[in-house]
Amino acid sequence: MHGLRLLAAGLLLAALGSGTYAQTKKSAPATSETVRYFQLTDDFLGDLPAEGFLKEVRQGARITSAVLDICHTVSVASPRKDRFVVALKAEGQRLTGSGQTQETRQRVAVSLVRKPAGKSVNFEGSITIGNDKRNVSSPGNTDVSEKEFLESQAADSTLMPQPADFTEVSPGAVGIRTKREAVAALVQEIRKENVETVLESLAPDCSALRTGEQELQLLVDPERAPGLIRKLKGLPGVSDAGWITGAYSIERAIRLAAAEWKGGSASFDRERLASAIADSISRNFAARVEATSWNGATGELKVTLKRPSQSIPGLELSDRLETTLLIGPEKPGASDGLIIWVGETAIDIVDSAPEPMLKFMNSASEETDLVDADVLLDGLARDMKGKRWDSEKAAWQ
Repeated sequence: MHGLRLLAAGLLLAALGSGTYAQTKKSAPATSETVRYFQLTDDFLGDLPAEGFLKEVRQGARITSAVLDICHTVSVASPRKDRFVVALKAEGQRLTGSGQTQETRQRVAVSLVRKPAGKSVNFEGSITIGNDKRNVSSPGNTDVSEKEFLESQAADSTLMPQPADFTEVSPGAVGIRTKREAVAALVQEIRKENVETVLESLAPDCSALRTGEQELQLLVDPERAPGLIRKLKGLPGVSDAGWITGAYSIERAIRLAAAEWKGGSASFDRERLASAIADSISRNFAARVEATSWNGATGELKVTLKRPSQSIPGLELSDRLETTLLIGPEKPGASDGLIIWVGETAIDIVDSAPEPMLKFMNSASEETDLVDADVLLDGLARDMKGKRWDSEKAAWQ
């Protein structure tokens, strides 16, 4: 009987010990899961322009899964973009998976080997897109956290629906952010407007393929821009519209008191202003005014000048100078300040002798590179009784 009691006690202790061990084992915290990103090199697909990243999910040091996201041109001869996102199965350092491209629906097969190299990782292997198999390589990749990666991928659009002024965005450059499926209908509406469309913005870029939204860009007369933006914002599929940066910089601008150029109307007196600007520019270049013209779509003013050739004297050759400027309000809806943004000056050499005249294969003059923008702007500000922008003080001086 005494032996039976000892056996029962032993069995109870064993059971309690087993239960305690099982409970301890069950409550041990699991290794936390981490997500890391690798930004791959631009030549990852060889001569096929591409950009992309590889996302890894790890449990401790072990890779549990990965995703490869690559945006690329459809061929070396076309700028059109396509994209594929492939979930990869991890078997040690080998990553494999298959899928299809987003736009052209071609089959994609991925086989990569992950090779740690110190603090970086090399990815090598092959990717087949349709019938095109490519050996791929991306050396020296370092991983970043999901937060760091998302910050680096933030859209670089400068679109401002309600800018305080036009020191960072252009009064005549308009951006429309729209769902990709609404682009065709939006373009039909844009056709009805007297604007210039930035051709490159019509083709979806990698950001558009990833987000499903595309930004179309237009150039419009600054006086018509607010009304156009209001109209475009109300169209189906448009998520936002506003002003964006353009070809003109505030560092090359002159501020005038708008009241002096209004001539009794809500708008400024275009002909009087064009004449005053042309006279000032002609004095700067020691040239005579040949013509001034306004672009009805963009509101830009082109001043054309002519003078004896500075580069090749004695042959009856002339320099034809063209300076393009943009005139618009200082702020959206404001009427007290008028800004003249000065663009680049182009100089071509032309034959001014009677027929038969010389014809040139390349008429661009080397004098173009010698144009002193500061002297031109200082002279324009003096002649027009205006002010230049001081970048250090961020104010008109």
